Amino acid sequence: LPMADCASPEQHKVAGCGSAVHSYADDEKAAFVQHVNATLGEDPDLASIMPINDHDESFFECCKDGVLLCKMINAAQPGTIFDKAINLNAKSVHHKVENLNMCINSAKAIGISVVNIGPTDLLEAKPHLVLGMVWQIIKIQLLSNVNLKECPELVVLLKEGEELADLLKMPSEEILLRWVNHHLEKAGSAKRIKNFGGDIKDSEAYTILLHQIAPEGQCTMAPMSEDDTKKRAELMLQEADKIGCRKFVKPSDVVGGNQKLNLAFVATLFNEHPALHMEDAKVEFDMATLEGDDGDSREERAFRNWMNSLGNEHIVQNLFSDAHDGVVLLETLDKVEPGCVDWKKVNKESKMVFKKVENCNMIVDIAKKMGFHMTNIGGKDISDGNQKLILGVVWQLMRHHTLSFLNKLSVGGKKISEAEMLEWANAEVTGTGSDLRMASFQDPSLKSGLFFMNLLKASEPSAINWEIVTPGVTDEDCEINAKYSLSVARKINCVVFLLWEDIVEVKPKMLTTFVGSIMARTLAARGQ
Repeated sequence: LPMADCASPEQHKVAGCGSAVHSYADDEKAAFVQHVNATLGEDPDLASIMPINDHDESFFECCKDGVLLCKMINAAQPGTIFDKAINLNAKSVHHKVENLNMCINSAKAIGISVVNIGPTDLLEAKPHLVLGMVWQIIKIQLLSNVNLKECPELVVLLKEGEELADLLKMPSEEILLRWVNHHLEKAGSAKRIKNFGGDIKDSEAYTILLHQIAPEGQCTMAPMSEDDTKKRAELMLQEADKIGCRKFVKPSDVVGGNQKLNLAFVATLFNEHPALHMEDAKVEFDMATLEGDDGDSREERAFRNWMNSLGNEHIVQNLFSDAHDGVVLLETLDKVEPGCVDWKKVNKESKMVFKKVENCNMIVDIAKKMGFHMTNIGGKDISDGNQKLILGVVWQLMRHHTLSFLNKLSVGGKKISEAEMLEWANAEVTGTGSDLRMASFQDPSLKSGLFFMNLLKASEPSAINWEIVTPGVTDEDCEINAKYSLSVARKINCVVFLLWEDIVEVKPKMLTTFVGSIMARTLAARGQ
């Protein structure tokens, strides 16, 4: 989003390493804490700390054992962390670090960038790092419904000449801006906003928006009769309170143009009262185009979250539509194999189709040099959004990334093959005393999750609570084991992006990355 001039909120300064000084905004911290209280206040596992005081620094203390942060991640993306894997009464540093590892690696798995954040940073409750991570979690939670799949009525925001693909590739923040402007237009107002900073300071857009979306006309235009902008902001928030949406912002945040808190406020309004109607659509819309293959959808999500976790400059909203100009894939290639992209030759932000195809041709050329299978794949296939081919390319990128890390850990940097990964995994499980084996990454017996439980046991003997593990006979058994194994892997600091469904459905691509991550963690822990 374009940055607008806005007043700086009151900053709280904290000493960092050496002469470094970090700061955070008190208003933002208070707003985040209030949201956490509202979201998790009734959780019995958090009864001893709820409600958290939003006027002091106790929130940071509450984050130290990782329990609160794990609960927040599950609130943002339900089921990410298996509840029984959380060390609820973490007293020792070891148990706290396990929770924090699980939190950090689960955050990566849902697309949060946690570059340069480790468990020690959270254990020491470094405020700027804690709040940076907390904001990303809250943002994912608030924006989870701002997409066509969850809210197909968003199609009414398409303008003449636009296609569904234009909305699919649009960042959630931009969709919210368009949503606000849609209601301003419907109200007959000439007012339009381009950001959540300077453009909303006078409360005019908010007052009109509330008047438009209030389900029973509860919100009036009365605030506009007040000339003082801060007093007007307070009156506007009183109107918002009538529909249960006085959240995140105070009058000072509105007139100060705090972009984070105003984004959160608008997202709250959208989630509670979108007020969109299909009959207002200017283009035809077929819901079937969004459904697609569930397996492909899961792969897209896993690959997208992996790419976002790398700290790329561009955030991937939708892998297929965002890949069309080649830039995000080139960024990912450069992260996986630093220096492989000649950025002087990249056409950034070009609107010309042939320039985008040139970028995508560059992807194909680099991928071939890295040994990827690129038969019958051309740059135009990527630019045209061929989903199967894009998934194939990104899968090879993710696999290369995993194997590259393993190669660095192997004796003499020797390249490790999937066959050697398979052999290693079987040997490790045998070492635990188990007679389980996997014949391949397609072995149907992997569905039970028991092989992975024993592999995790080999990596960290104390990691598994065997009272939680099921026999793996019924579908419900398999689901429990799959969910638990992923959380245990993250708890011992494995970075994994697959979903529990990938285990019970025995998806070989995703299981390869799972075993690779456990292998990397094990070799690193043993100093091999």
